[in-house]
Amino acid sequence: MNPLVKILISLGILKNDLDYRVIRASMVIIFLFFGYSKWFNYEAQGLIPLISHGPLIFWLYPVFGIRGAGRFLGTSEWLFCVLLFSGFWNKKPPSATQKTRWQRHHQQRNSREWTTSQTSPEK
Repeated sequence: MNPLVKILISLGILKNDLDYRVIRASMVIIFLFFGYSKWFNYEAQGLIPLISHGPLIFWLYPVFGIRGAGRFLGTSEWLFCVLLFSGFWNKKPPSATQKTRWQRHHQQRNSREWTTSQTSPEK
């Protein structure tokens, strides 16, 4: 067997959810390359009509200038790249897998109310 395939199987990449991992890896690569291109002058000049007429990002040029707006967008794309890559092996964020103190408190309270209502004599 190919050594690369053996390594991928040992890491658990080829065992389950191959389609999920391929799509996520392609998104990481796209954000990485697109974020990298935003740091160059030709890309900053190409973004002028898009940023100046954008309803949510029109404020970038007055705040950062032409090159600064490109760098801001590139940095934000790299941030999304890092977030996608950091969640590559774990599909759920930590907050979704752990119960908060508030959830545990209300679960205990509701279970106590249910048990007391079941054990109390009926009138």
